[in-house]
Amino acid sequence: MRWLVLAGTLGCAFRPGESGGGGGGGGGGNDAGADALAIDARRDATLVQMIDASDWPCGTKPAALGTTLDMQGNGGETDISLAAISVGGTTDQRVIAAAGSQLSVAFSYTITDTACPGNCVDQIEIGYQPGNRIECPFDNGVSKQNGASGTWTGNLTAPATPGSYDLRTNIGQNYSCTYMGANSWWNGTPPADWTIAKLCVQ
Repeated sequence: MRWLVLAGTLGCAFRPGESGGGGGGGGGGNDAGADALAIDARRDATLVQMIDASDWPCGTKPAALGTTLDMQGNGGETDISLAAISVGGTTDQRVIAAAGSQLSVAFSYTITDTACPGNCVDQIEIGYQPGNRIECPFDNGVSKQNGASGTWTGNLTAPATPGSYDLRTNIGQNYSCTYMGANSWWNGTPPADWTIAKLCVQ
């Protein structure tokens, strides 16, 4: 879309120079043509910015994210795979949302965990960065022999402050999601490659 816009405006930009050159006073015509080109160049730059802003209002548009994610911990003994990820009804996990609005989130999960003597208790945590964990879509024991699998759908509230956010997931291994008042990420903020959606909050 951008190249079509630039080609159209630049095509028009040469006309003032051409007519000015054919008008006799050579120096004045060239100056007029140069001025027209400069004006059109500024107009083109503004137009491109407007196109970008209408598509992604939070600066540079991030790359699209996939619909699968794999998280590993404990040297690979704990593995949580997410699939069919959907956030805000998008197909590429880039979401423009109103501050404080509700976002639909869904994914399927498969968990294997052999890091404990018996069955481990695991959590799938979800929340914003910057920000904190919101809740645990999964919070249960995981069979050491058979693992665990299922699907989760829910609604999350978008941040109240406009800006750019990552929606991330994380591996939790507490006794429960809220054990002894726990309300933050297990073992700190999850890495950037555990992001399941990019949010532009307005």
